[in-house]
Amino acid sequence: MLALASTPTSRAPLTLNLPPCLSAIVLAALRADPRAVPLRDQSAHFYGVGVRMLDLFDERDIAEVLRKTFVVRAGEVGLHARKADEGVGGNGGEFLRGLEEWERALFRRGHDGVKGAKEWMEKVKKT
Repeated sequence: MLALASTPTSRAPLTLNLPPCLSAIVLAALRADPRAVPLRDQSAHFYGVGVRMLDLFDERDIAEVLRKTFVVRAGEVGLHARKADEGVGGNGGEFLRGLEEWERALFRRGHDGVKGAKEWMEKVKKT
């Protein structure tokens, strides 16, 4: 009975493919320069999708690319959050449009932190 159920020509009943935002082309572009890829164009929740896929697939290569991408881009996000009120170069809007949701949350927290620190320093100077 078992031999009949497992024939060499039988196909898997279910196959799972990675979403287009994690395609080989996107991953190659991220390996080359994570800052050059507008992640929001790939998926508004790029990192969330990536984490979910890592729950399903044991893809160390994807995990490495996601980790490197987040670290590199987080530095850029922090720099822009710190300089947002200074109007650096006028490309802030374009930069924000390319961020995915985790990066936007990081930007907001960084910007609020810098703004709060400036307000605190002003209060300290007045007293």
